[in-house]
Amino acid sequence: MTSAFSTNDTECLSRDTEHVLDVERLDEIWTDQRLSECVSWINTHQFDKVCLQFPDDLIPFSIAILQELKKNTTAELCILGDTSYGSCCVDEIAALHVNANAIIHFGHACLSKVSRLPVHYVFSNFKLDVDKIRQEMKSHIPNSKEEIVVFYATGFFYHLDDIKSALSSFTNVSYAQLALDGKPDNLCWKMPKNNLSEMTCIWIGDDNQSLFNLSLTVNAKQWLSCDRRSYQMKVVNSPLATNWMRRRNFFVEKCKDAQAIGIVVGTLTADGYLNAVNRIQTLARDRGIRTYLLSVGKINPAKLANFMEIDCFVFIGCPENIIYTSRDFYKPLLSVFEAELALNPAWREQYPNFYAVDFTDILPDGKHFRVAENQTETNGDDDYDVSLVSGRIRPMKITDNDDTNHNTGTQLEKKHNQLMNTNSSSAFNDRSWTGLDPSLGQQEPSKITKGRSGIAIKYTENEHK
Repeated sequence: MTSAFSTNDTECLSRDTEHVLDVERLDEIWTDQRLSECVSWINTHQFDKVCLQFPDDLIPFSIAILQELKKNTTAELCILGDTSYGSCCVDEIAALHVNANAIIHFGHACLSKVSRLPVHYVFSNFKLDVDKIRQEMKSHIPNSKEEIVVFYATGFFYHLDDIKSALSSFTNVSYAQLALDGKPDNLCWKMPKNNLSEMTCIWIGDDNQSLFNLSLTVNAKQWLSCDRRSYQMKVVNSPLATNWMRRRNFFVEKCKDAQAIGIVVGTLTADGYLNAVNRIQTLARDRGIRTYLLSVGKINPAKLANFMEIDCFVFIGCPENIIYTSRDFYKPLLSVFEAELALNPAWREQYPNFYAVDFTDILPDGKHFRVAENQTETNGDDDYDVSLVSGRIRPMKITDNDDTNHNTGTQLEKKHNQLMNTNSSSAFNDRSWTGLDPSLGQQEPSKITKGRSGIAIKYTENEHK
């Protein structure tokens, strides 16, 4: 009977994973040209210590790349792995721990603007079949005069000229450019035109978070995706018209009902992240909502589940993070834009017909920035609305009217303000369990004993003799 509820340990250890590597060979990330570019960059700027940052998939190639660079430069080199947050983000904090003055980032990058160290990017070098791309384009877009904008995965950055050659028969094609200078028009892209609503946008690459963000934030007549392995082209539906968007709107309503919000910092390098933190704290305070600032490294459902007093979380980090499509978290996890919709009365009238995944878009000088209404002014009935989740009346802003105002709603609002302005740490201090007590120096150290061995599904008990 036990065989029906267990798996052979040999099979578990030899089973292949479902993850497909972006790069399978060294020459798909490292060539003589990449070596020459890196050496020239290091020597031109006379860097003394340079960190080489690799994602998990590229760690097997890190030693070979390090050795080749050492033969061609006198700078001290070190390898960065297991990045603090997303592997697409530049890990300036880890580099500063070893006093590095520059970083070379390998693999896919989100190109989020960094503020402390100079960065040189080495993208993957995917294979490109020009003939297959040409055939797919002609079969899906028979009109060669149609207006087209081409986006591509960073792994095709070095093949941009080949892509242009493959689409030479189309007379009205423009290409988005990666914003390597840190000044993008949208996400990490420099857009060929301001308005793409009457154009067909094409993505060449995997169906991943990069494509999701583009189709979410770029309003086009049509989105097409060309898979980088099979080269099959398909229509991409906008997430704004899917269940995903309805779920995000539900989270916005939950945030409006929240009494405690956790601000989860998912980056310590992206330019403007502290401004985003301050804005969320200010908007929440004006509505009488407590905020907790959390920094827990790479987030997962288990980490955030420890904060049961928090009603919802706001994540400040890289747009490439896939947490916004995850259903595993126990409490709503919102983007900065969604928190802005919930807390800023300027968005009260209706939800916008667009979405922003980059938190800098809602900061001052951002393209979606809106000044919050004066929270100390009261307009009577406009100070309250009805929750679409609980059906209860909730205050839209906290007022400071004197006691001569006999409006019942205002009196309730003052009580709400007094309740919410409590010490934020008291909720955690009242817990019945506060953690393990190490009792250092109070107990004799125990002898080391041999533990269990094997795999989790079948341990072999070893008794100490």
